[in-house]
Amino acid sequence: MTKDGQDVSAVTFTNHYQAKSVVVSDPPIEKTVIGQPIMPAAFSFVMTATNPAFPMSTGSVNGEKTMTRIGIGRVEFGDITFTETSTYTYVLQEKNLATPGYAYDQRSYLITYEVTDKDGQLTVTRTI
Repeated sequence: MTKDGQDVSAVTFTNHYQAKSVVVSDPPIEKTVIGQPIMPAAFSFVMTATNPAFPMSTGSVNGEKTMTRIGIGRVEFGDITFTETSTYTYVLQEKNLATPGYAYDQRSYLITYEVTDKDGQLTVTRTI
């Protein structure tokens, strides 16, 4: 038996399996301010992948994305597309911009996405 002019002893067929990807919206961040500021201030938030190779939303650089908003309200980092099963972790924090009169929230939040394959479709479980 020959293949492409070469003698071979067996025939090999190779298949590739790829579950359908899943897109998730990151959890929105709600910014509140206690007190009565005269002028709204800028607030920045950073989402960092614990591994720079993890999927991130559009506009991220080296596993990190910063979003800024003026005053109170919501901030969203965008959609993340997962194409492989795994556990992905990210850290969300507020940047201290040192604006006079403001004390910044120093908490950080760990977000875990557990991506699994269910009948050819990736599914996600998110915990914060």
